[in-house]
Amino acid sequence: MRKESRDHLNRRAVLTIAALTATSAVFGGCNKWIEDLATMPLAEQTTTTAVATVKTTVAGIEETTTTTMPERVKPEDAYYLEDIEGELGPYTRYECSGYYVWDLGDGSEIWAFYNDEDGFIRYILKTNGLEETLLYHAEDGTNIYNPIKQDDAETVMLINKEFGPDLDYGWYVYKEAEDRIFFLICGGREFTRGNFLYLQNYKYEDYDEEYMTLTVDIESSTKDLPEIGQDPYPYCGLVITKIPDGIVVQDIYGNAIPFKGYISDAEDWGIDEEVDDDYAFFFTDGDSSYTHNTYVYETDDGYRYIDAAIMESSGKTLVKGSGTVGSIDNLVRVADRFGSNVYVTVRGEDTKIPADEYISSLSD
Repeated sequence: MRKESRDHLNRRAVLTIAALTATSAVFGGCNKWIEDLATMPLAEQTTTTAVATVKTTVAGIEETTTTTMPERVKPEDAYYLEDIEGELGPYTRYECSGYYVWDLGDGSEIWAFYNDEDGFIRYILKTNGLEETLLYHAEDGTNIYNPIKQDDAETVMLINKEFGPDLDYGWYVYKEAEDRIFFLICGGREFTRGNFLYLQNYKYEDYDEEYMTLTVDIESSTKDLPEIGQDPYPYCGLVITKIPDGIVVQDIYGNAIPFKGYISDAEDWGIDEEVDDDYAFFFTDGDSSYTHNTYVYETDDGYRYIDAAIMESSGKTLVKGSGTVGSIDNLVRVADRFGSNVYVTVRGEDTKIPADEYISSLSD
């Protein structure tokens, strides 16, 4: 399958922008980059045709069909939502104003972006994790795949997703290969649908050293989105070709968004950090897939925490984020959002104590 480089959507046509209600970060700012995060060339721009495999079940019998997606067309060759519905069936998940999502059942999805006024499809993507492949482009709007060049750097945007990596609030670096490095800004777990992170802007500033500033905002859907039995984890990000001397990631009010680490596992989503065994206690809860633990460490200024998910199928531990807080109340909020604030286990003991009972005992 041939690929094109990436760029951001024409948000004037497809997105509704809302104001950010942001939580001020307790730490953040510039971070120096290690030397091996070198510059990287973008892939050659080419056209794409693709074949999508769709599984359906009829009378209890699973059938697999193969669908050939359309090639690049001229602007006057209109392609409508009903056309892709005819090829893939009814959409499986409505994301936000201007685009729909089809789940192909193999971990990948088809995204169709359309114009609100005439229903004309502008772009069709196939996504799989961070990978995005252009299947169709009408060539009559802003190309979502053109790299943005500034000085000697090239930067390309990722599409912003409501259901992204299940990592804590903050920003992360993922080095997929020597020539592809991702910056991901994650919003953390949301309890209701409808919020989407996006990069409002990014710019390079060259003082004594070169710095890049990313400003992140949030958009809220103007429509009620159906619950699909999955917690949203909104994220946005970019791929960069030249690593600056430092980087600042902030919200629109100038509050720093904390750097949370380097992603070491981009399949199940985990960062390059281990759980220290000198914790004081941990919050815990789980389901049939994961046990969620928030490990708590006492410090001179409050508490340090590590959020970790343990896969029930394999016992694999995935660290989803870490940080510091100054009070037990803020620590409870961290555990609430991570989904671990049900029980507490003290180090060296096996007993699970109801979390509210244990927290109350700390203030007695």
